[in-house]
This record gives sequence, structure tokens and C-alpha cells, in this order.
Amino acid sequence: MNAIMNNMPVMVKTASIRFEEQCHFSRSAKVMGHIQVGAFTYFGDNCIIGDMEIGRFCSVAPNVIIGLGEHEYEYVSTHPFFYASNHVFKNIPAGIGKPRDLSLSKHQRPIIGNDVWIGANVVICRGVHIGDGAVIAAGAVVTKDIEPYTIYGGVPAKKIRMRFEPHLVSELKHIKWWNYALDSFVGLDPSDLTDFITNIKKLGPDHLIAYPRYFIKDNLLTML
Repeated sequence: MNAIMNNMPVMVKTASIRFEEQCHFSRSAKVMGHIQVGAFTYFGDNCIIGDMEIGRFCSVAPNVIIGLGEHEYEYVSTHPFFYASNHVFKNIPAGIGKPRDLSLSKHQRPIIGNDVWIGANVVICRGVHIGDGAVIAAGAVVTKDIEPYTIYGGVPAKKIRMRFEPHLVSELKHIKWWNYALDSFVGLDPSDLTDFITNIKKLGPDHLIAYPRYFIKDNLLTML
């Protein structure tokens, strides 16, 4: 397993993971939903992960919470009983509550792009889209979409600034460097964006890579 996934997180019985070789989970991370993870993305200690999709080369710091279920604050009560869920409780009478409309955007899984850095103690709510190259400052609560290559922070999270000048952002969005094999980056200076972009643009399709993909559920590993 360690050759294709560095460490197994804690998984609840109903959880599943689709992932590209290779990604990394802290052993204290907990997966509570159905997730999809891109190559070389890693999760720090004590992350709690509900339903979500995340791309390649993402850095997720400790204590991040992503995509947990939303309660119904417009119902008479926010308790799960009232949207027809017994939750962790037993011997509950049938017929209590009204099922939620899970087609609403607030119940959809968050989708996180590639090369996203998520700082410690961040909370990412359901239904949001986070663009490629975004940075989310520690302690932020993300309730709305985040544009590519922007830095967000605060509660709720708000835009602080762009990471780079607009013309560089446009080039980075175009080359999608995370789709290239690792040996494509050998000898390149990552602090010189113009040179990096120029060299990646010279590469042919033979440098693109499709990483092996796997699926885990009920402690069973399947290659896709």
C-alpha cells in the first residue's frame, strides 16, 4: 500500500477514496465521505474529510475540515432528527422529519483544484469551488467560491490579493503544469515563473502523464 498511498487514514464504514498514485494522509486524518484525490496531494494531522474532490499537488495542513454535512437552519430544529436521520441514535420512532433536498448547492461536495495550499484549521463548506493555485490562510472559513491563483483569509474567507500578475496567471492556467511528469521539472527554477512557463510550453504531449488510479472501500483496494 505504501508504494501507492503513503499511510491510510481512518475511514468510517460508509467512506470511500478514489485516488491517483501517489498521495499522502496522516494516520490521524479521518475520511467520513466519498472523496477523490489527485497525485501528490497530502493531508496533515487530524484533518476531517467529508465528501469532496481535490486535484494534484495540493497541500492540506493539520486540523482542516472539508465538506462535512450542512444542517437545516430553516427547519424548526437543526437536529438531524428533523431531516429524517437517526444519526448516531437508536430506537427512534419512524416518521419523524422531512428528508433534505440534497440537490441544492449547499449540499454538494466541494471541488478543490490543483496546486491549492490550505492552511491549518481551515473549514471548507459544502458547495464551494476552489480554483487552481489558490491559497487559503490559516483559520479561514470558506463559504463561497475562490478564484484561481488568489489568496483568501478570514471568517468568512475574503479575497486578500492575487498571487501573481494577471498575465502570469493566464499563462499558468493555460499550461496546467500538474499534468506533466515529474522529470519535466528537473533543472527548472520555480521562482522564475517566466522561465518555468516558457520551458513547460516547449514540452510535447509525450511529457503528459496519467497516474494509476485506485479505489478503496471496506479496506479493499481496487485498481481502476
